[in-house]
Amino acid sequence: MAEREWPEGHAWDDTVIGYNLAAEQLAMLRQAAAAAGVQVCATESAVDLLAVPAFLAVIRPVRLGLIEKETFADWVDMTVRYVEPRRFGVLFTHPPAEELPRGFAKFVTRTPEHLDAESLKLKILHQRMAMRRHDRHLQGLERRLFRLLHILKVLRARGILYPADYHREFRASRRTLQRDMAVLNALNELVEYDKDQRGYVLLDASGLNFGDLPGAFPPPDRPRRRPDPGRGE
Repeated sequence: MAEREWPEGHAWDDTVIGYNLAAEQLAMLRQAAAAAGVQVCATESAVDLLAVPAFLAVIRPVRLGLIEKETFADWVDMTVRYVEPRRFGVLFTHPPAEELPRGFAKFVTRTPEHLDAESLKLKILHQRMAMRRHDRHLQGLERRLFRLLHILKVLRARGILYPADYHREFRASRRTLQRDMAVLNALNELVEYDKDQRGYVLLDASGLNFGDLPGAFPPPDRPRRRPDPGRGE
């Protein structure tokens, strides 16, 4: 195989990197990748493992030279330190002769008993599905965090959050609003629904509405007047 074979326009979430693969193994990987709708970057340099973004590395363990061995060890160390296991996987074509660091094991997927294009395709699809599921989970957490911060900002600035404003801002369901309020209460931000005002209000630890506390939210057209030092109270 050539030392490097790169497709144009590859991105980490649609790229599999093949390292030190024999010709027949690379052919199987290309066939599997085409069936799974992803691209293959082939290399014989461990530097490319460090440099090329990919969601799966397929590696044929071979005896490495001193420099290549050190570079490969650097890649393993950086993977353990900085990469999320659910976003990246490693498949060895056969078990490596040398023992790998314990922390690296969580990236390694089991090698099929019979390695062929079909088993490679299944490994690719499984890893990409896990990666995308994890990304969707993170995106959901980010959206929830943004909603929670927005809710607190509105409650502290206005004293009340109306469900209609929440639904208009986030296009979220009533159940999503209730779950967000439950999360805030679990975080000791005491929020309850006020039936008279038909909105959610923020309470302090003693159950008082912040808006009812003296001077908490002075009307914008009637600012609080400072006492005149020359006059008695």
